[in-house]
Amino acid sequence: MDLKTKNQITDGYVVALASGESHVLAATVQGQKSGVHIIDTRELRSTQMMGGQVTDAAFCDATLMLSTADGCVRHWDLREKSPSTLFTVEKSVRCVAVDSQQRWCACGVGADIHVYDKVAGKRLCVHDEAHSMPISRLKFRQDELVSSGEDGLLCVLDMDRCMEFNKHDDAALRVVMHTENDVRTFGFLGESEAVAYTVSVTEELGFWSVDQRRPGKCGHFPNLRMDEHLMIEERGGYVVDLFYGSGCAQALCGDMDGGLAIFDVNLEKTHFKVALRDGHSSVVRGAVRLGDSFVTGAEDGLLCLWSPSASGKRKRT
Repeated sequence: MDLKTKNQITDGYVVALASGESHVLAATVQGQKSGVHIIDTRELRSTQMMGGQVTDAAFCDATLMLSTADGCVRHWDLREKSPSTLFTVEKSVRCVAVDSQQRWCACGVGADIHVYDKVAGKRLCVHDEAHSMPISRLKFRQDELVSSGEDGLLCVLDMDRCMEFNKHDDAALRVVMHTENDVRTFGFLGESEAVAYTVSVTEELGFWSVDQRRPGKCGHFPNLRMDEHLMIEERGGYVVDLFYGSGCAQALCGDMDGGLAIFDVNLEKTHFKVALRDGHSSVVRGAVRLGDSFVTGAEDGLLCLWSPSASGKRKRT
């Protein structure tokens, strides 16, 4: 992988990235000011910006859903200049997800899952049986909603049954697995999305079958952060995220000085593939894939675009 472009979009931190089909969102913090930027992926420049403490973002086509610390979920058609408020809850919303057909919007409010009709902005149900501690991430998987939390649980909710039963009934829970660690983020592998990966707050990488016929752990790498390619003196590294494509998974990991490394990963082992240098000088907080390329954002305020093509000159803006 080669560094193709990098650009300073803030004098503060880039704390998170999210991507849609043709857009990248970067969340930034500078002092007491927070905001989100819509990024031109060719030049890595901010084309639109909104202030406010955004806690999570979910893309669906050209639509962006934003959750905020002041208890709002905002809908942003990126053809418009600014987002509109879809609904407001009484507490801070930590995470948000929207299904591929844009019927449902789910958000994590403490340990509860609130599900809304995305078009009407009407709350359909509240599920409070899945987690006992705050929910960290939500993702839709077909007609299911998968959640992770600080309690270490990875849960799968049947959305149709969730609508039918009382909020205090756990009949909608298809799968509940204990990962034994606070889950920072998760995603899915393969077209069927039958396997989920998790990254814990202690940088452990795990793989889990979320198929209700055979749920459970199917891979675990607790010490990837201590690989020699990630060590700076006695300090270990961290897992940024996992990418899946062409039948294989790759873990993007970082060291404390901004260096990056890619590892090929399967359910049984990891293998160092390549080091990525000359990009960042501080901890990388997020990465999103754009076809065969990907963008990273870090605490140095930079966005970097990495590409597998070895031709062409590197560009710095």
